[in-house]
Amino acid sequence: MHNKIALILILTSLQSVKAATVTIDFLVDSTSRYTLSNNNWVRDTSYTGQHPFTFSITFDSSNYDAGPFDYWDGQGVSSYRPQIYPVNFGETPFDNEINSIQPTLSYEGSSTPSQISYSHGSGEFSYNSTFDTGTISQDYYFNDGMRYWEAWPSDYQQYFQREISLYTHYNDNNMTATDIVAPTLDEYLSLGLGQTFNFSQTVHEQYKEEFLGPWTYLDGGVRYNGSAVISNITVVPLPASILLFGSGLIGLIGFTTRKERLKSEPVLK
Repeated sequence: MHNKIALILILTSLQSVKAATVTIDFLVDSTSRYTLSNNNWVRDTSYTGQHPFTFSITFDSSNYDAGPFDYWDGQGVSSYRPQIYPVNFGETPFDNEINSIQPTLSYEGSSTPSQISYSHGSGEFSYNSTFDTGTISQDYYFNDGMRYWEAWPSDYQQYFQREISLYTHYNDNNMTATDIVAPTLDEYLSLGLGQTFNFSQTVHEQYKEEFLGPWTYLDGGVRYNGSAVISNITVVPLPASILLFGSGLIGLIGFTTRKERLKSEPVLK
């Protein structure tokens, strides 16, 4: 009896583990490089591009959320906004340069800095009855920064920010209101197949002297722009070693059950 209960518990636990690691590989062409000068982004005409490189993001499939349904009355707009959190980003050829920028930038706040980090993946399915146009978009972005500030009355704030983003957007004029249903993870991922994503990797520092005042960019920032396409999507389920471990336990229980059954059977003479 105890063995049967144990077997049921193991099978239940194996069935309840549905998480998988999803990896999306983007084939990226970086076509332009900009630097900050006098509060303006200036194109580096000597940059010849980086062609191509693979950039990957990964996430746990159990963290996918089809999102809430939104409707704006009077505009006839309905939408779902799928979300994935967090998204883990791979390396790019520009990471070493971008990482080296942060120590050279000037921080002047007198209070203890606060760390801000954020990673996200999201998309949108929408329908606009007024213009009879549906739009579908996907975006994945990573943003983190360090904020320094001084207490009142100066309200001095300084913010170091780095960001990687991939974004695509396209129209589907054949959409109707009935098409706005919560998408599955497979449907969300397949939207990007065959589409061109915009690639951007940016690092910069900005400050403002009044809490509600405008931000001013500091020289020293860099931005790479380009385009990307999905080259591969892989889904890795529960590790095989765990499955083998579970099947081994099941086999062991079966063997133990057989031994106990043989012991309980009468011996024929």
